[in-house]
Amino acid sequence: TTHNCRRRPEEKRSKSPDRKPRPSTIEVPDIMVYIRADGTIGTTSYRKAKATLVSKLITPKCGAAILAVALILNKMVDFGPLVPASTRKPNEHWGFISTDDAFVRSMTEKIAKSKFWQSKTKDGRVAVAKAQTYSQLERADFGGPDGHVPEGGEFFNLETIRVTRCSTTTSALTVYFCGTGVATNRDLVLGSGRKSPTVGTDTFRKYLSCRFDEGVKKGSHHRSVYRLGVGCKDPMAGMSHAWVIVAQPDGTFYWLQSFISHYSLATWMKKKDSLTESGVAGRLTFDELMGKLDGLERLMSINAWTDEANRDYQDLFNVDKNLESVSWRSKKWTEDSRLVLFSWDEACEYPAGGEHDAAGDGEDGSEC
Repeated sequence: TTHNCRRRPEEKRSKSPDRKPRPSTIEVPDIMVYIRADGTIGTTSYRKAKATLVSKLITPKCGAAILAVALILNKMVDFGPLVPASTRKPNEHWGFISTDDAFVRSMTEKIAKSKFWQSKTKDGRVAVAKAQTYSQLERADFGGPDGHVPEGGEFFNLETIRVTRCSTTTSALTVYFCGTGVATNRDLVLGSGRKSPTVGTDTFRKYLSCRFDEGVKKGSHHRSVYRLGVGCKDPMAGMSHAWVIVAQPDGTFYWLQSFISHYSLATWMKKKDSLTESGVAGRLTFDELMGKLDGLERLMSINAWTDEANRDYQDLFNVDKNLESVSWRSKKWTEDSRLVLFSWDEACEYPAGGEHDAAGDGEDGSEC
């Protein structure tokens, strides 16, 4: 027997002319009841009130911030085992770095994935513990024991999303040009096995001059990445700084930096300077770079905070100390606030052949 599951025509229900169709949705009255400040009850249009609230919350400034965060997160990509700079020509680095708002966070993300914070030696564990204890006692965020960790980004402040901490920017640039292995080879966790920097502006000046003279003779300059830092006896004085200098094959130099709570790397790279040959503050000739070192040496020899000292500091690090929220003039300047220690190292000759190829790993024929 075959069963037909369809109802026969004569069995279909007849539609009554008096029967109303069932509504597909439930109509909600467009009324919102609220209590006024004086305690009385009022009513208004629910749709109108909702639209007004959304328009107040999603302002143009808020919309721009949401868009910026979305773009940054979208651009945080993993370059895999390659040194990122190896994918670009020397004349392409400036444009790429200066226009990528996610640059510092995406580069330091590679350090985080390398688990740099895991102590590898006993003396490394002790050094990290001391750094963490000091940070807690001072209630200060130094970006981890070695400054690799970006500051927390404020939603409405694009500069903090880009990152302003100078040590983190230095780490990001080293990852980009040299790889994560080189960017972490001076970390406290390595203990006595960590790479030690060279001390003194005189040694740096002499090495740069030797390298530059070699380049002039050969017709092409070494593409070297230098990590630099300057500090004072009082680490909380707000004077210490870290930055990167990148020597280009044409004999010019990138002076790359950011400054905590003041500006990001991207903002610095857009800064104009009519006194430089390039017209940009961060792109220097050899003589202009030597002039910067002159200013640094003057700062390291002052006995009081003067207008000249402020000009030198601003010329070097793009921060006017006399205009900070807590005026520098109102502070009692002491010798502990003077910059006394300058350190540097040649991180690598970019782009390094591998993630762990530091400067000096191969023979380049240099006598410097």
